[in-house]
Order: sequence, then C-alpha cells, then structure tokens
Amino acid sequence: MTALVFDRTQADVQEARALRASGLDLAARLKGCYDHIDRNRVGQAVNAVAAWLNANGYHSAAAGVTGWTQASLPDAKQNAAMLAAVTAVRDDFTVFAGTPALPVTLHGMDYADANALERVLHDLFVMAEWAERCRVVYFSDDTFYE
Repeated sequence: MTALVFDRTQADVQEARALRASGLDLAARLKGCYDHIDRNRVGQAVNAVAAWLNANGYHSAAAGVTGWTQASLPDAKQNAAMLAAVTAVRDDFTVFAGTPALPVTLHGMDYADANALERVLHDLFVMAEWAERCRVVYFSDDTFYE
C-alpha cells in the first residue's frame, strides 16, 4: 500500500501552478496536484480498510474505485462515488476525535479536502492496527468490543 498523503499545503498548490504555468509538466507528481495516482491510492486504501473490517468481524460494503489512468477525467458522479466510498468505510468503524470531517462534495476540491480524504483513511488504518494489537476497540458511545 502506498503511503497516504495528508500534509499538502497551499505552498504545494502554488508550486504546482507555477511549474505548470512555466510549461513544465512536472506538476503531475507534486503534492499540489490531484490526479489518477492519488485517486487510485484512495480507492486502494478504501478497499484495504474494508477488507480488514470484513476479515475481523465487522461489516463493510465500501468499495473504492481503482483503475484510474492519466487520461481519466472524473465527473461529478465519479467524485460522488469516491467520497461515498470513503464516507462508508469511515462509518463502518471508529476514528479519533481529531480525525477531520470529510468534505460535503469533491466539486472544487482543494488541498484541505484532499488531506481530509486521506487523513480519514490513515486514521482508520491506525485504529485497525490498534484493534489488532489490543483486540479491543472503544466506540464513541463508551462501549467496547473484545
């Protein structure tokens, strides 16, 4: 699994814009851009979290979309499906109190929205790791399961 990226900044966006404006197409792999590689990483992470949940007695029907290519131009329906998949897997487990809220839409997504998507998935992986080590998970209603 490729490391999730959730530390993008406005400076990353400005650097990517400057490179693109100069005619260099190096911007595609900078943190200030969001492309097919990022979308595939999110889809793979959703699938990995859902698989872990299903293998460990939880239930998740979340399905991340992968197979994005450089030529892929996501439309509103595909953006909604990507956001719904991350939302579904988040709702299937528990996250930290400090885990960011997900954006309402990916239309006009900015670096903070991209960070939130991948931070939620990162936090789910951390919680799954803790649950695996401890075999105990506390939920927000103060109940726990062994």
